[in-house]
Amino acid sequence: MFLRSEEGNIIVYKISSEMRYVDSVVEHCKEDLSRFNITSDSSEFKVIVRELLNNAVRHGNHEIIEKTVACSIEYLGARRFKIVVEDQGKGFNYGNINMDLPKKLDQVKRKGYALINAFSKRIEFNEKGNRISVYTEIGY
Repeated sequence: MFLRSEEGNIIVYKISSEMRYVDSVVEHCKEDLSRFNITSDSSEFKVIVRELLNNAVRHGNHEIIEKTVACSIEYLGARRFKIVVEDQGKGFNYGNINMDLPKKLDQVKRKGYALINAFSKRIEFNEKGNRISVYTEIGY
């Protein structure tokens, strides 16, 4: 399942927990950003979206196709965005995540949250740990 909708300054995706749909959402990002007159390099934005969705599909929903992942991308103005990803998993203890970017990325297995943190202004989790909100700015 791959659903996409728009409402005002918010684009919403709902996907089944299949990695191919993660790629589809990331591919749509360039088009989505152009809707808000953002035409500059958006590679960091795409990294954030990809890592968030990868975590939700793989670790949150354990790639159980019947479970879905919701992703909303809200344009806040002035090249700022809020990205929210929520899975149907049991959540996790996000307080134990190391969000520091290692000196040698190729030697670290779990670098997703470090990358998200490096390219973001702020990160918030819900209490359960199955929803993350990331605030970022393109070109900051």
